[in-house]
Amino acid sequence: MLLDEPVSHLDLHHQVLVLEHLGKLAREQGKGVLFTVHDLNLAARFADHALMLTPQGAVRQGPIGEVMTEHDLSYAFGHRVARLEAAGRTLFIPE
Repeated sequence: MLLDEPVSHLDLHHQVLVLEHLGKLAREQGKGVLFTVHDLNLAARFADHALMLTPQGAVRQGPIGEVMTEHDLSYAFGHRVARLEAAGRTLFIPE
């Protein structure tokens, strides 16, 4: 499945439900799921791998933990980003 911003106009509850459902389809039915999302925290929570494109034309891809770093996200978004660990999850916030 190729999905462009599938949760962009949903409230938080439904964003999580949709992404949990897509994850379930991937795990239980062997479906491939590729989606775009600008919400860093949803990407960190639900994605296994990431492809990050920067305005400068750089491409970074790989496992989510290797791609979503403070340094690379700050570079891609042109604004410093801090990484936090809370409730067993990785969160990113603008500084």
